[in-house]
Amino acid sequence: MSKMNLKCAIYFTVFVAILCFTSCTSKPKQVLTSTVKSSLKKDSVEKFKLNCGCMRGSGIEFKRDSLFTQVEINPEPPGGMKVFREWIIQNYNLPQKAYDNRVKGNVMISFVVEKNGTLTDFVVEFDKGFGTGEAGIEMLKKGEKWKPGIFSGIPVRTKYALPIRLDIERMKVDTSK
Repeated sequence: MSKMNLKCAIYFTVFVAILCFTSCTSKPKQVLTSTVKSSLKKDSVEKFKLNCGCMRGSGIEFKRDSLFTQVEINPEPPGGMKVFREWIIQNYNLPQKAYDNRVKGNVMISFVVEKNGTLTDFVVEFDKGFGTGEAGIEMLKKGEKWKPGIFSGIPVRTKYALPIRLDIERMKVDTSK
């Protein structure tokens, strides 16, 4: 082998090694952004290794009950969001007081989509008063399981915020409240 070919082979090998090293040390774009410590139990904590696809041992660890706010695949209701929006209009019971006061605008409800798709930990982030937030929570509790959020191919607990636009012309009015 000539000196020139040997020199090219060495440069090529170094270039490939540097390229591989820099791509394998990059971290996944999605990161664990929050953890709900109150739901963690010491005896039930399990660690998962998430491989970034480069080398064994690279990746991040998270606890089994970690709560994600960003995932690679978002949670989704049965049938998708378009079908779910129609389901909301058909199943949201607008409180009579809200109807009487011609309430307009959005209600924001956050909740956790668990790994098995159930919805838990409901919080009214903001509402228009007259029981509009509580009506949203009651409606969501009656719904079906969702597809869970996915992080590195694993179903994870995911925090989700759902805006509900109040449409007093199309929503049912709950006269019992």
